[in-house]
Amino acid sequence: MNEYTSVIHSVMDDQAGPQNSFRLQVGWARRFWCHCISRILGTMDDTEAMAKLSLAHGGEDDETNVQRSEDANLFFKLVVRCAAHRAWVCASWSELPPHNWSGILHQDIAESQASMDSIHRDAMCVETGLRCLRDHGHQDKEATQL
Repeated sequence: MNEYTSVIHSVMDDQAGPQNSFRLQVGWARRFWCHCISRILGTMDDTEAMAKLSLAHGGEDDETNVQRSEDANLFFKLVVRCAAHRAWVCASWSELPPHNWSGILHQDIAESQASMDSIHRDAMCVETGLRCLRDHGHQDKEATQL
């Protein structure tokens, strides 16, 4: 939830809004959203979270341990689903044109070059696909006629 609110605050900041929005989009294009996924998944190993959820104790009776095990499984599922949802939402920014192309505007030259290389690979894939479509005898031509 902190990720959502920080994004909203950075974009809604009247003085730095457009610049923050620009940096956010460039970061998403370069897969910096993966850090958010890491933080979400890291809560499964967070001592404070385990203590607040009473999942860090042991040595109680069987009924308490069964309930704790069920709670731990539910917590695991919730964390994984939250991370999967966040990855699904953000993936389009780094995987789909034109979003992923905004990475060329990154201030770091190496990051910008990596984005340019990605654009070049995308172009090569499209050109190869078009060549296959034009080549009447190409072995993959059959797949395009289904």
